[in-house]
Amino acid sequence: FEVKDNPNVVKGKIAPGMTAEATIEVDLIGTEWPVEISAQIDRSNLPYKNLELKTKVDGEETLSKEAKVIYPENSKIFTNSDGKRKVTFELKWIETESDNELGIMGETIELPIIVKVEQHI
Repeated sequence: FEVKDNPNVVKGKIAPGMTAEATIEVDLIGTEWPVEISAQIDRSNLPYKNLELKTKVDGEETLSKEAKVIYPENSKIFTNSDGKRKVTFELKWIETESDNELGIMGETIELPIIVKVEQHI
């Protein structure tokens, strides 16, 4: 993730009230069936509850927990013209009093993101 700069926070670090983005490219060329892409935060061991993850496929935002289904444009198979898709993840840390205290401590946290790319035949 690339953190959007904030003059009050160490460069490259995320803190409450900030956002960060990551982009990947999914290569579907030669795939014959629609593909679902989804992402979510694995919160099982995460003490921070006020994190929000948004997913965009080719700039089109999906709902937070819904998968985005991608179909081939003009045929039954993805080609060079429609097979490479840009997927952007935007992470936002919603600011709260308790999270502000955690941000001040400056600890490093691991944020597990689960990304699924599924093809249903």
